[in-house]
Amino acid sequence: MRYLDLIVNPEVRDTFIKRSKMITFMRNYLNDKGYLEVETPVLQPLYGGAAAEPFVTHHNKLDRDMYLRIADELYLKRLLVGGFERVYEISKDFRNEGVDATHLPEFTMMECYQAFGDLSDMMKVVEDIFVECATAACGTLQITYGEHTVDLTPPFARVAMRDAILEKTGIDIYADDTFDALKARIEEKNLRVEPQMNWGKQVEKLFGAYVEPTLIAPTFVIDFPTEISPFAKKKPGDPRVTERFEIYVAGAEYGNAFTEL
Repeated sequence: MRYLDLIVNPEVRDTFIKRSKMITFMRNYLNDKGYLEVETPVLQPLYGGAAAEPFVTHHNKLDRDMYLRIADELYLKRLLVGGFERVYEISKDFRNEGVDATHLPEFTMMECYQAFGDLSDMMKVVEDIFVECATAACGTLQITYGEHTVDLTPPFARVAMRDAILEKTGIDIYADDTFDALKARIEEKNLRVEPQMNWGKQVEKLFGAYVEPTLIAPTFVIDFPTEISPFAKKKPGDPRVTERFEIYVAGAEYGNAFTEL
């Protein structure tokens, strides 16, 4: 009974207001930077842009199954191909998976693309948006989230995935660069990671279990292994890693970006 929650708990109403301000200022920032806001199809004949389970529905007139989008990526890229150099969409996406504190079956996502830009350009966009939204919603860059006080003052920290895993687990993923070798090291250290089909999935599980919860201050995790970043450019001078980052705050991921192939 959300209506009663709103009536009796002012802090809940405040959350709604802050969310609206954040979206407004995010939109204003992107518009001012020359991004064009667009709308792309929610019902898609083929779903893509992420690894997720879709919702399936049926189109009566066409007599075919359709999918609720899991991401906006593929249609936004078509707009780049068509000549729009900067585009974005603030949209509802749908993933037919579990529900927990950081996952919902329908959620709002902002996705943007910039031609002739790279990883460093998108890091600047992310930092600016965090600052704009926090200032608009809270009037400060010192944010309280749960038991943590987070300082959103840029520049944000940057750490390579290899270094972060090595610091927290003692495992060098590039010294143990096969599935069997990495599995043996995990077992040797009595760490709990579910067995996966390949080396890259083991790396992801290690990071998620032992690094992600510790990233409280805003942190760009960079240099993702090529095996788990198939659409990202390889980093010049080191083909094992890619020009990709994810942004983490208060122990959770808030964004993913990479220099496209």
